Order: sequence, then C-alpha cells, then structure tokens
Amino acid sequence: MKHLNKDHSDIKNSTVYTPKEITNFLTKEVYSKMKIKKVFDPAIGTGNLVNDLKNNGAYIVGNDIEVTLNCADEFYNEDFEHFTAKIDGVDLVVMNPPFNGHPKRKLYPEVFIDKVFDLFGSTIPLVAIVPSGWRINQSIKSKRWRKVRDKQKISSIISLPLDVFENVKFCTEIVIFNVDGLEPHYFLDI
Repeated sequence: MKHLNKDHSDIKNSTVYTPKEITNFLTKEVYSKMKIKKVFDPAIGTGNLVNDLKNNGAYIVGNDIEVTLNCADEFYNEDFEHFTAKIDGVDLVVMNPPFNGHPKRKLYPEVFIDKVFDLFGSTIPLVAIVPSGWRINQSIKSKRWRKVRDKQKISSIISLPLDVFENVKFCTEIVIFNVDGLEPHYFLDI
C-alpha cells in the first residue's frame, strides 16, 4: 500500500507492506479453495501479497510504478490507471493498492478495482485490501455505492484489526470478489 499525500504542503511518501498474518490467512481461508495457476498483482511492491502463491507454484505477473524487487515471473512498470498490456489466462488478481493521493480526489482502490474489471471482465476473482470507507462511506446518490451494490459481486469480506499494518492505524478490510465457497464474513485475529 503506497500513500502519497498530495493535498498538503508536507508531502508524505510511505510504503505499508502487507504483513505475513494477512498472507497466511488468505492462503488458508481463500486460496486453498481455488485452483490458481496465474496471478496478477497490479501494485506488487516487494511481493508480500504474492510470495506464498509463487512458492505454491503460481505464475506471478506483477506491475508497479516503482521497481523495488522483481518478485514476479513477468513484470510491468506502468501506472496501473493507464495500463494497456493484455495478460491472458489470469486465474486471480490480488492487490494492496495505494489508498490516497489520486489527483481527482478518488480513492485509488476504486480506480484499481474498476481497472481490474475492465481488463479481465466482471467475473475475475479479485482479492483487494481497501480502506473500509471504500465500501461503507457512501451516500445513496454515490456512483461508487450503486456500482458496488449493483455490478460488483462481493463474495466475502475480511475485517482487519485497526493496527494490522506496522506503525499504521487505519480502518481496512479485504474485499473478495467472485470466489465461491467462502464464508460471507471473516475476522483476521492476530
């Protein structure tokens, strides 16, 4: 998760890595119920979110605007909002995208989720770490509210503790789209 605070004069740039507790939980509760051969992570960073999948034999396609560690079998270095590469055969998309800093005051998770569905279709399995406000902080007239309610099939939600990320307290959750056989709601208990 990359945070770039562009709305203040003191620009902050910090990277928040996906902790092992999250990847362990996803491997046990989500990925074990799927047949996964090829995974795409549009904000791969150091690869924490895909390392277990790679170690279990999945082919990893990664993308990021900063090349920190090439932990992917195939890597792209593009702004995902304008990503144009065609990637075939993806079984699963996973991501911990940046949360804030979009120039149009959007949440980057919304931009990333929309782009994933544009690239891979509305039925692609997707595991996305997002701020809780992405889903629940909406007005009845909100385009995001209607889109999530009417068009994007949420299979399960994993509530995360406020302090799951090192040195950061932020209300986050994992939203899972298009994966059958999951409980509707989990709590990550560390």
